[in-house]
Amino acid sequence: METYRRETHESRGFSPFRRKAPGEILASILMPAFNADESIAKAVASVIAQSMQEWELIVIADDEADYASILKKYGLGDKRIRFTKTPFVRSGVSTALNLGRQLASGRVVTRLDADDWYEPERLATLVPLAIRYGAAGDNAFAVDESKKMQFGPWLLSSQPVVNIDPFTLMISPIPFLLVFRQDMLPKWDEDLSFAEDVIFNARAFEHLAEVPIVTKCLWNYRIHSNSLSYSAAFSNRADLVYAKLIEECESNRPRFCRPSLQEIFRKALAYKRSLNQAFSSAHEGDHTLSFQEFAFEKQRLRCEIGEHVSTSPVSPEAV
Repeated sequence: METYRRETHESRGFSPFRRKAPGEILASILMPAFNADESIAKAVASVIAQSMQEWELIVIADDEADYASILKKYGLGDKRIRFTKTPFVRSGVSTALNLGRQLASGRVVTRLDADDWYEPERLATLVPLAIRYGAAGDNAFAVDESKKMQFGPWLLSSQPVVNIDPFTLMISPIPFLLVFRQDMLPKWDEDLSFAEDVIFNARAFEHLAEVPIVTKCLWNYRIHSNSLSYSAAFSNRADLVYAKLIEECESNRPRFCRPSLQEIFRKALAYKRSLNQAFSSAHEGDHTLSFQEFAFEKQRLRCEIGEHVSTSPVSPEAV
């Protein structure tokens, strides 16, 4: 794997392969929190349980909750956890993440929402890959608490690590929580309250030829019984946002610097819009159906007939 900006990095004296300094923070984890009183303890506990301990966790409250006090009640006080707030309540997840981004001091930066959780080996597995290649990701399970069901993974491969293409990354029904090396970390678009993660992740391909994805599921995406993804409103909201973004693409108002990536983005939006419309029709016949359950079933059927998502294996020597 080669980055498009390798010469620029070296000219600035940046070396992703330098040795870890004593006491250095390897990973900064950004955790936006809104009405997360009941879920944040499990999320934070999963960070504390990481086998790689050189991390910092930045909790960004987008409400008026005192998350430091809440975590102390659960015995989860830790000097590596920092707390901050958005300028005003309901500033939005992108504003919260950009605020955390400014405070991050780790060699790599990643995200964990306050109602999701990591598997213990996530950081130890992904941080070395992200440092080496600029960004890395993994599979995830979607956990439906009301049905006590688990869906996933999205990428199906017999290889332990694969290179993902931009289109496959963009059409995933749950966001990829990519781990970015600091010098590769994009910003979140604060004018969007939906699909901001799709654009953020795709920007990895502005500067990287490939992004390695560990095919093992190393984090868990929680689906609540009252989640928007259980309602037809999910499709309606998504359709409006996707239509707006497609119109931007066709009006030459790009979200990406590379024209080829902008065109891939347009095609991915059209695919996601079609999938949402199909979900809306399916939901009329089964109101217990979540968008993630529907999308993962579609993916399983595609794989059964040989329509696999586009990936290529990473050689063992490269990992």
